[in-house]
Parts: sequence; structure tokens; C-alpha cells
Amino acid sequence: MQFKSQFELLPFKPFAPGGCHATPPIRCIHMRGHFASCGASFFCASHGSAQSAIHHFSIIGKGHDDPWRGHPFNAHNNINNINGDPNGDGKGIESHSLAVPAVLALQEAYVHKVIDTVNDLDNVLYEITNEDNGSPGNTAWQYHMINFIKEYESGKPKQHPAGMTHQWPDGKDTAEFNSPGEWFSPGEEGGFQTDPPTADGSRVILNDTNHSFFFTGLQKASLEGQRAWVWKNFTRGNPLSARKRHRQRLPATGTPYSIFFRPQ
Repeated sequence: MQFKSQFELLPFKPFAPGGCHATPPIRCIHMRGHFASCGASFFCASHGSAQSAIHHFSIIGKGHDDPWRGHPFNAHNNINNINGDPNGDGKGIESHSLAVPAVLALQEAYVHKVIDTVNDLDNVLYEITNEDNGSPGNTAWQYHMINFIKEYESGKPKQHPAGMTHQWPDGKDTAEFNSPGEWFSPGEEGGFQTDPPTADGSRVILNDTNHSFFFTGLQKASLEGQRAWVWKNFTRGNPLSARKRHRQRLPATGTPYSIFFRPQ
């Protein structure tokens, strides 16, 4: 099975013909249209009573969806002498740590502008990234960005929840539990896949089908087990998120194994 990845509302655009790793480098920061598009999208969502999660930074250093080759912090793709991969391993995971001050400064400036753009809206929550590697350096970076958001918004008219999703493959739920965020999406540790705990009110547990259940868990649980999972979370105070990608995993026969989506 082949998957197609599509990235939209990017804060940069090509300024010369060519693809990734073109010579000379082809990308520059181009913010105005990006933030206008973001603001309009979240404004429209707010009028539809939809909660919008702003995913600040894309996953890097992983598999077929890895955007690092075209990433603006890849030294081949910018003319600003920014190198988010100082060890040269082609993954760029240092740019999701505190190891490169020049990258961190740009990330903070970007988050500032995102907050300025959507602060007047009520329907927003912030996610730092998704399923980053779970290294101590990455955890420290996510904690830093959550605190950075909270500190900057403290002087704004509105404050919005910021949080973490489960890190993979080396993540532990303790990293999310111990974070300074108001919400987190756990992995399958602690029974979140089969017997989710009752929310204690200390923070929001956003249990979802991408991190705690995932498609292997969905298959194993069968339709009845999935229905039970929904009710267990609902009656125990845990909001749910069903990820769209599971419709891609349905068998060719058209027989659903997930209650969350119908086969296409």
C-alpha cells in the first residue's frame, strides 16, 4: 500500500525553480500569507464550534513521512546559514532539541506569531509536535516550548491549553504526565488502550486512536471492544480523538474493522 503525504499552510515557499537540495538553495521564510491562511482557517472553525489543535512543528527523522529533506532548517534549503542537523546524519533531530540556539530562536519567533494570530479565538489548543523520538533532549525541548507558550500568553487577553502527544519509539507516558502542559495524549501504558483510568481533574487526558489504540489495537479489540473503549473513556471523563488515517487501513473487501470510520 502506498501513502501520499501532503503538507499545507507552510510558512515558506520556493523563490527559485528546483526541488529539495537544489543548488543554489531555494527556500526562504515567507510568513505573511501563511499566517493569514492560518487565522482564516481557525476563525472559520470557531464559527462551526470546532476545536482546533495547532500542531506547531512537524515530526522529523522518521520513515516515509519524514519532511526533513525539504525542511527549511536543512542547510541545503536555506540561505541563512541555518543548520538543524549539526551531526550530519540526515535526520535533523537536533532541531527538535535545545542544541541549536539559532533554530530555537526561529522556532520561538514562529510560535510568537502563531499566538499573535489566533489569540482572539477560543477554540484553540496547542500541540508542540507529534511522536517525536522521546530522547531526553527532545523532552526538554517540548517542555521548554510549552513553558514558552504559557509565558507569552500570560500577557495576552486569552490563554489556551498547551500539551504533548506520546513520543515514539522511545517515549514513556511519564514524560507527558510530568510535563508542564494542561493536556496530553498518552500511549498504551497504564491501561489507556484497554482500561483507561478515570480523569482526576489535574489535566486533560486526550485519549486517541493514533497513540494509545492505534490500528493494531483496533484490529485486536474488534468492533465490540472498540465500542467498550469509547464508553469507558466517556464515563471516566477522558475526551477522545479519532484519527482519520485509520480509514486507509481498512481491508480491500470493504469490511470495516473500525467503528470510527466507514470504508471508502
